[in-house]
Amino acid sequence: MSNKSISQLTAGASVSSTDIFPDVQTSGVGPVKVTAAQIGNYVLSGSGLTGTLPVSNGGTGLTSLTAGYIPYASSSSAFSFSNLYSDGSNLGLGVTPSAWGVSQKAIQIKTFASFYDDEYNGTAVIGYNMYQSANSTFNYNFTGIAASRYVQGAGQHQWFISTGTPVKDAAISFTQAMTLDSSGNFNVGGTDTNVRGLFIGASATSANYAFAAKNSSGTLLLAARNDGYIIAAGVYSNTSASSANVFVDTDGSLKRSTSSLKYKTNIKNAIHGLNELIKLRSVTYNGINDGNKIFGGLIAEEVDAVGLSEFVVYDADGKPDALHYGPMVSLAFKAIQELAAEVAELKAKVA
Repeated sequence: MSNKSISQLTAGASVSSTDIFPDVQTSGVGPVKVTAAQIGNYVLSGSGLTGTLPVSNGGTGLTSLTAGYIPYASSSSAFSFSNLYSDGSNLGLGVTPSAWGVSQKAIQIKTFASFYDDEYNGTAVIGYNMYQSANSTFNYNFTGIAASRYVQGAGQHQWFISTGTPVKDAAISFTQAMTLDSSGNFNVGGTDTNVRGLFIGASATSANYAFAAKNSSGTLLLAARNDGYIIAAGVYSNTSASSANVFVDTDGSLKRSTSSLKYKTNIKNAIHGLNELIKLRSVTYNGINDGNKIFGGLIAEEVDAVGLSEFVVYDADGKPDALHYGPMVSLAFKAIQELAAEVAELKAKVA
């Protein structure tokens, strides 16, 4: 390997592949170290390169450079720049970068994809069919296709989807669709940081679910409808001979019914018995959501009217809504005890 001066070359001069030319320079550029294979048989004038720019492994090279484009080696070993473009701050692959904001540095890929650093908000963003033209302004890249963006920063992950009609370069209104915050709280459709897992339904009708779980066969296991109804398909078939012990409170919460002394306080002997019992009306009826099925029971308003409020369930407005049928057996016990006392008294008189 030997050093040679560029001044030693003339048109058509033959050089060795091991020759190095440490004094080669173009206009306004310092010394450039190149191999003979890079120079080939081209002449370099004092004002810069002329002719076709050489390529290390052969090929035709470029006859000129275009401002903003980045040359690269193509499969034919020639230089090309048709797919790479930089505006000085952002890089476009197959596309000229959109009008990104000064605080956003992006790699934009063709029409839809982009990855960028949002210096103003301190986040890294993956975008689809969008660019950020200012610190809080987003625009469409393409007409007719919705936009979305995924944002990561400070341990938080956020997913946004666009609303409205997509029009190229028009402003985008984003809705936050999903959030995973730095505390591990996961929200779908909301941003509530006080809930570990939150799912907000798309509507308030029974036709859609806010949450649903299915098995691998697609069978519904558990669901919460948007109107507040809860469906647990397996509960019905999981039977027991035990008595019912679940109570649904007025706020919809489920509670286990108990009877142990450890769950009770302020215990007193009951004062209601036979006198109130004989005032109750036993009825049969159809439930408004149960078709033609006939039920037997009491009317909550009538039980309340005779002063048996301890057996009545009241709604949020304080009106009678349901009955504690299980505990009402204590009323029957009290009445039987009173009757038994009367029978004993009568027997004593007869004797």
